[in-house]
Amino acid sequence: MEVQVNGEDISPEEFLEGAGWCTIGSKTQANRANAQSNNQTGAHSRTGEGADGNGQRSRQQQRNYRQLQAITVGDRRHEVSAYETAPDYTVKGIIKGIPLEEDAKSIHSNIVHARNPQALAAKRLSNTTTVIVAFEGPRVPTYVRYGGALLRCVLYRKQIDMCHCCGRLGHRMDVCPNPQDKVCRGCDAPNPGPDHQCSPRCKLCGGTHMTADRNCRARYKTPYVVTKRQWERRRAAEEAEAAATTGPAGKPRSRSRTSSQSRSRSRSRTPGPQQHQKRRARSRTPRGTPTGDTKTAESVSFADAVKGKRAPNAEAGGKTPTKIETEIAQLTQAMQTMKRQIEHMQAQIRAKDELIQQLQSAANSETDPQAMQETQEEPTEDDEVEGPDTKRRPAPTPLKAARLKRTRAAIRDARLEALEGRLSSLEETITATITRTIQQSLESVHLRLSRLEAANSTLGTSHSEAAPHI
Repeated sequence: MEVQVNGEDISPEEFLEGAGWCTIGSKTQANRANAQSNNQTGAHSRTGEGADGNGQRSRQQQRNYRQLQAITVGDRRHEVSAYETAPDYTVKGIIKGIPLEEDAKSIHSNIVHARNPQALAAKRLSNTTTVIVAFEGPRVPTYVRYGGALLRCVLYRKQIDMCHCCGRLGHRMDVCPNPQDKVCRGCDAPNPGPDHQCSPRCKLCGGTHMTADRNCRARYKTPYVVTKRQWERRRAAEEAEAAATTGPAGKPRSRSRTSSQSRSRSRSRTPGPQQHQKRRARSRTPRGTPTGDTKTAESVSFADAVKGKRAPNAEAGGKTPTKIETEIAQLTQAMQTMKRQIEHMQAQIRAKDELIQQLQSAANSETDPQAMQETQEEPTEDDEVEGPDTKRRPAPTPLKAARLKRTRAAIRDARLEALEGRLSSLEETITATITRTIQQSLESVHLRLSRLEAANSTLGTSHSEAAPHI
């Protein structure tokens, strides 16, 4: 048999007798005493005594409930452990680093004092160094005085209970009601075997991991104070948006527009004699033709209309010839500008090609100084042979000369290859840019021309249909 109790979920470690919530009856008694002193009169003295008696009985009942250890339902005895919940106007925070040697009284005396005016009660969380503190009001202070130390305090977020025995949410493993009926935490498969494999899906966040895994961000409940602040912010944003849509007088802007439209309509409902004439003239014109083309339609005679002739302006598609000519001139100017840019880029490419050819010819015509020295004329017998100059450097050996020649040739070839690679990449970039620019410009020109032709054909058709009605 299952028994449900309304309240906050508390871990079994918090059910110990020496670690219960400390009473905060002192503050509640003071508030009740102040309220009774303000409202008490001679006529209500007996009523005040009755209220005190009811308060004493309710506090006695609370103490009796805290001492409750078992409940008998039918013939079965259920062990329970009651605790006193925090009031509605409080919020919970946690501090860490409290030694395990500190008992409940020491923790209460070191936290609930004048230097922490918002602290109402404190208790240790199971057998850890973490302590839960109840504060008065909707906010948790940033720091808490614990004796002579200043400790960091954060908002308490309760962890969602997950049973690692049966794989279900809502309870812990030590109080599992059905340890034999197990399900997989990843896919809810009943009674999975030891070699069971599946693609897990978290029930809390929908991630690809086991339900309530350590890396799951949704395994902690969002505190009520956080939800309330989020709701208040959304409400304020909606009100600000609604206020932005209203006018300075507090009325929506759309009303002023509708009123102005209604005024203009009401004025137009009382036309004068001239307006009647204008209406008759306008009613004779077809709906599809604009008002600016009435002169063109009137300039066509009945014989021309029967023959199918149209006014010269009608062939322009409702647009004046000057506007079409302006658009054509703009397109022509853009094409000429792109043509000049293409010619400039081609000139740059030709200059780069000439520079490459000059460098190649200079590299081919360059010779080694050692080879030039060997091709010099040898001295004859009649020539006087001068002795070697003591200050001149001796000639290199043939092996060194050949090695030097190969090194210089390799350096020259490497430089030429690098230069050719850079110039080829530059040429490819310029060519691609030119091609892309030309394609884009041609596409835009064709698109605009097609639009102009479509507009001309559409308006030409409408004029031809309207001609017999003239």
